[in-house]
Amino acid sequence: MGTFEGYNASNIIKYCSFDKLYLVDPYLPYIDAIGGLGNFSKETWNEIFKKVCERMGDKAEVIRSKSVDAAEHFEQETLDFVYLDGDHRPEEVKKDITAWFPKIKASGYIGGHDFSENEVQRGVTEWVIDNPEYTGDVVFEANDWWICKR
Repeated sequence: MGTFEGYNASNIIKYCSFDKLYLVDPYLPYIDAIGGLGNFSKETWNEIFKKVCERMGDKAEVIRSKSVDAAEHFEQETLDFVYLDGDHRPEEVKKDITAWFPKIKASGYIGGHDFSENEVQRGVTEWVIDNPEYTGDVVFEANDWWICKR
């Protein structure tokens, strides 16, 4: 769930009420299906991470990890929602959904960004096809996608 500089997370905190917002980003260079953020030095990534932690304060916990690895630290059915914006390759999108979906409470949501990108569409669509019990609970809106866990 790429957090990058935390602007989207700041808006979520501003307009939503949570006990805690967890943000996950490895803060490492990467290249995926739609490009990448590979031009930053290690020091620059460390500075971005530090600034996000400061910006979020005690309203969020910033977890410096790859998405699938971070999911292992959360108990099943404990999260209200998960918003993914990580590696955009279809197989990685499916891995992210598979890793995080069990962590969502009943009536909770998992969603993500960049649905206008063909690779993300493919990953989400393939996951939905492989998990037909959720087909009726999928919403695609603008550049986002959402699945409600029933």
